[in-house]
Amino acid sequence: MRPVVEEITAITDEFCAEHLDDEYAQLCRRLTAKLARKRPSPLARGDRLIWAADVVHVIGRAVPHNPGRPTGPTRRTPPRPAGPRPVGFQKSGAAADQP
Repeated sequence: MRPVVEEITAITDEFCAEHLDDEYAQLCRRLTAKLARKRPSPLARGDRLIWAADVVHVIGRAVPHNPGRPTGPTRRTPPRPAGPRPVGFQKSGAAADQP
């Protein structure tokens, strides 16, 4: 199993060095090692390039890469309820005169 893990790790390290950063490379190594410890390991079957792509994809979905922006959850604005706007939020000017 060690040669498989080393090959997948080499692929993910190269990708992360070119497109992401060292933090992503470390997370990819941790996920690959965790998959290798499972019995039976899913890494024993399938193409190693596909496994490397899957590992990077899963890490990328869990920790989105936003350069220059702090990581972590962001506050999402809830959708505005349907119906008329409250009086304080009416448009002003010519747009307000239109029906």
